[in-house]
Amino acid sequence: MSLATPLVTDVDTKLLTYAELADALGIAPASAKRLAIRRGWQKTPGNDGKARVAVPIERLEIERRPTGDSPSDDTDDDPGDVTPSVPSDDTGDRGDTELPAFLAATAVLTQHIERLERELSESKAALVSMTNERDLEREASAQVDVLKAILEAERQRTTELQAERDLERTKAVRVDTLQAVLEAEQRRSTELRDERDKWQALATASRGGLWGWLRRSA
Repeated sequence: MSLATPLVTDVDTKLLTYAELADALGIAPASAKRLAIRRGWQKTPGNDGKARVAVPIERLEIERRPTGDSPSDDTDDDPGDVTPSVPSDDTGDRGDTELPAFLAATAVLTQHIERLERELSESKAALVSMTNERDLEREASAQVDVLKAILEAERQRTTELQAERDLERTKAVRVDTLQAVLEAEQRRSTELRDERDKWQALATASRGGLWGWLRRSA
């Protein structure tokens, strides 16, 4: 909120903060501010954030109170010097007293926010890392399950092959046994055939000799 600007005159002025004005007049800063408002001295914001008022140089000596500030400082002005009351603008006063604290608090809050943002970023990174690790673990678990299933299938296949191999061995033993029996039967058959032929030859020879003897006897 800005103060009413007084009429421009050729009076020499000096820019003073409320604290400097209070020191120059020997009054309290709050009284110096009220006085500047009543007199309608133009207020100008300074580069350092502190408000300054354009105080007529001739008034600095007139307004000085050598005995210090007194409760009557609000009523000592002549009625003709008092300008209509204007709404108080506390911006400059806050700039004098509260701006450094505000800036310090802002700096602390900024640091706190930055720290929270870093922690949030770190938490997000940790969450992403944990999520990736969880996904990797799930993928590894799925691969392990697949490998277990393959291994179990291979075990069953190995058992089946072993059973087939044992059956083939049993069959081979049986075949060998049957072949041996067959060979033995073939040898036995050959021996019987040979013995039969021998006895047939003997029988034929015996009949021929008997008939020849009978003929000679007749």
